[in-house]
Amino acid sequence: MSGTLPPRGGPTRLVRKDGAGEVVANGEGAANADGAANADRVAMTSVVPASPHQAFTLPATAVGGDDTIGRVLHERYELLRRLGRGGMGEVWLAKHLGLGSEVAVKMIHGFLAKNTEESKRFVHEAHALSLLSHPNVVRVLDFGREGETQFLVMELLQGQSLGARIEQTSGLMPLSDVVDIVTQITEALDAVHAIGIVHRDLKPDNVFLTEDVRGRTQVKVVDFGLAHVDDPRDEQPLTVTGTLAGTPQYMSPEQCRSLRVGPSADLYSLGCILTEMLQKKPPFSGNTTVDIITRHLFTPPSALSRAEGAEPIPPLLERLRLDLLAKTPDRRPATAEEVRERLSAAVDPVRAELLLPDRSGAHAEPRFRRASSWPAPSHEPAAPTAGTVRFARVGRERVLDDSMTTALESRSFRCLPDDATEPCDVLILDATSVPDAEAWFLGAAERPPTIVCVRSASVEAISRLVSAGASAVLLHPVGPDALLKKLDSLMRRRRR
Repeated sequence: MSGTLPPRGGPTRLVRKDGAGEVVANGEGAANADGAANADRVAMTSVVPASPHQAFTLPATAVGGDDTIGRVLHERYELLRRLGRGGMGEVWLAKHLGLGSEVAVKMIHGFLAKNTEESKRFVHEAHALSLLSHPNVVRVLDFGREGETQFLVMELLQGQSLGARIEQTSGLMPLSDVVDIVTQITEALDAVHAIGIVHRDLKPDNVFLTEDVRGRTQVKVVDFGLAHVDDPRDEQPLTVTGTLAGTPQYMSPEQCRSLRVGPSADLYSLGCILTEMLQKKPPFSGNTTVDIITRHLFTPPSALSRAEGAEPIPPLLERLRLDLLAKTPDRRPATAEEVRERLSAAVDPVRAELLLPDRSGAHAEPRFRRASSWPAPSHEPAAPTAGTVRFARVGRERVLDDSMTTALESRSFRCLPDDATEPCDVLILDATSVPDAEAWFLGAAERPPTIVCVRSASVEAISRLVSAGASAVLLHPVGPDALLKKLDSLMRRRRR
């Protein structure tokens, strides 16, 4: 989409330089009209290599100044140094006096601890994390209150957020890394959703990348400050109807409407993360938060924007991405486990071959052998009936790029190259100009239903193309949604 992203300042990244690297505390907050963070919520700490992330100037309000260094909480945790500070509180590096191990201690400001709602939200996060024990979810070690100081003790993570990895990666992330990280996120969501928790703020900055004992990337989902926990003891929700909770670029349509959310909201956010990993930007952006929310609600996701020559995206992976970004929960994959299974099938050539039509349009296996556990995908607008499409190109400049093929294949169309000899249901003519298209029609031996895509054309020129044999004419820029709509219409016509 056109437009620029507002500061990721719903969510902010707090940075303090420390020797050869930078100590980072990731959190979320809200940006006011001037772009200043006014509700930062420190989430988790990490040590990352030096990076160009902007340092934020924060309010002077704090849990403690330099005299806090050396303070001991609950006779166990000695505060060593502050790692990050935000409008909600601070994150400190601390030492467990009994074990000698280092931990991260998250504390909220004293004046917020007196606020019943904010204090309850902090306890809420501790409660949510205490219910979890999973290698892909940050581990909470302790929770307590000393005087006016509420604190949460968590494992100290070393590495970087997924948001930082995306920004720092030159070009696009390798597809193998994308699959590995998304797979681990689904493992975390499986555990979270199984005990009735919905994260509600899943985004790259809340996905932390560290290493396991074998040196392999290990994902940790962090920051459950906005999590919804199904708990009958809660008399009132912390987020009331009519308020927004989350980060606009990654919020599901139901969150944008301030409706009650379920696990499917996290899967939509995962679709946004997957899109950003594949093209370095979320599926929807805009100049304002309202612009972004409007697009989440009403705009179909566009085809991926990837540089020419980039690693090709398997059609089943693109189909999964689009299903995750469906506007209503019932049209998304039902569970994180289903997402993981489909992701595995999408990047496995053998399994993908069984799930995609072969060159004759038929599946290689009987229907009962290729039946999948997930429901047939449905999209907005409704996906066109699958058929065979051939691309033909004339003229010096192309109107359509390679992403168009991926978009069509993700909707079960079989795409043939220009030199294919077998018949097709619809031909898509990529022509630089109207004269190029007219010349092609004059020399064409056969004329299947043809959609002509040209850079520009007057009403008179479009009429000439229709007279020459064009079934439809699309003008540059041609988006996948417009092309799919025309294909749907032609395929329905052919079957009448």
